[in-house]
This record gives sequence, structure tokens and C-alpha cells, in this order.
Amino acid sequence: MEWSAYIHGAVNITREEISHMSGNELSILQYATEQRTKMNKYTQASAIALAFGAKEGS
Repeated sequence: MEWSAYIHGAVNITREEISHMSGNELSILQYATEQRTKMNKYTQASAIALAFGAKEGS
């Protein structure tokens, strides 16, 4: 599993893949899912800010 690709939303994980994960992998999945959620929220907030006239990178 490429965790960074998962965090950035480039790949998804199936139920089948999850069912074969070890305890350590499930812990990593939990962390990666939290990071993915933060990344999505940041991306949405940035898009909204840009739509209302904020400068990119601020």
C-alpha cells in the first residue's frame, strides 16, 4: 500500500483489502484516513478562499 497516495486521494482501499490487513496496517490506515480528511478539508477551504478573492498561498 502506498499510504501517501491514499492520503492524497489518488487511490482508495477496498473492504477486501481492509479484511486482510494486520493490526499494524489497520493502525496506519486509521492515521492515514485522519490525514486524508485533514487534506480534503484544507483543499476545500483553500478553494473557497480563492473563490472569494484570497491570494494563493496565504
